[in-house]
Amino acid sequence: MKTAKTTKLLSIIPTLVLALICLCAAAKNTGEPIIAELLLTAAPLSAPSDEPREPSPAQSYEETALPPEPPAVQTEAIAPASADSGSYEHAVREMTILRGTSENDSSKVHFSNRTDYNIDINDFVAAGPAFALAETDEPQVLIVHTHATEAYLPAEAPGVDGSTARRSTSPDENMVAVGERLVSALEAGGVKCLHDTSFHDHPAYSHSYDRAAKSIAAYLEQYPSIKVVVDVHRDAVWKDDGSRVKPTVLVDGKKAAQIMIISGTDKGGLTFDTWRENLGFAAALQYAGDRIYPGLLRPLNVAAARYNMHFTSGSLLFEVGSDVNTLDEALYSAELMGRVMLDVLKK
Repeated sequence: MKTAKTTKLLSIIPTLVLALICLCAAAKNTGEPIIAELLLTAAPLSAPSDEPREPSPAQSYEETALPPEPPAVQTEAIAPASADSGSYEHAVREMTILRGTSENDSSKVHFSNRTDYNIDINDFVAAGPAFALAETDEPQVLIVHTHATEAYLPAEAPGVDGSTARRSTSPDENMVAVGERLVSALEAGGVKCLHDTSFHDHPAYSHSYDRAAKSIAAYLEQYPSIKVVVDVHRDAVWKDDGSRVKPTVLVDGKKAAQIMIISGTDKGGLTFDTWRENLGFAAALQYAGDRIYPGLLRPLNVAAARYNMHFTSGSLLFEVGSDVNTLDEALYSAELMGRVMLDVLKK
């Protein structure tokens, strides 16, 4: 005698069989093992990490429009490109960015504090680097590129079309060339360097910072003598009206792309015990740069993210110009920045 439960169970069997037939048919048409996939993915293979992940490259600082600087701190069109009869979607606004949003009359350096930490930048200028270079033939500086394919305009232009995301896989055109010029300047001053020319952002752009972190860790394991790690990027800055910002400065009568030093913090939620020591190094570079080559450095950016700077107490990120600077301007500024670094590192 059938019970009510048995009758109910039997009544749903045709529905289950029909669903199974549909799944099998779909698997035959697509070639995908649908049932096996459903079984395999029913539970995660490993527990997720409790630690927040590094920001995705799409959210990184150089890919985000900056808040506009106050007009009083900019000098427009120091050496504008010649007139061009072409029409462009976006105008290029050339300027020298001279003053940060967080400094006051007592600040020893130009800086912008993007965190809610109460930072007296003068304390960090006074502290300086938390390390000193050793007398050794071993490499002590590592230059890397999380976004190696970032590139520049081939020549000056009063305007540009389309996206600001200029990319190149040629090491003669992208950040690898800029990093090589920085390395050359440092080694000319007696500081041995390593240059990681890996494309962490190509062919896949997502998780570039994760891949760069693995490269940095591998170098530090092989060369424990490394004290400084600099991730060299280029920026992309635009105004509310769609115009693209080209930060430049004249140094000895020659145009250079302005460089912005970014010093990270733990405000993004990632463990970063040495961010204050890193900021001491950044402040020392800013102080030297503001005096050796006035205007070469945009205001120091104290960021609310880590950007892989947790590996050493001398880890920083450099933004060399923007996507509407030229490669020649970026190469020149990298050479000048190498001299600024030598002034700090060789003391």
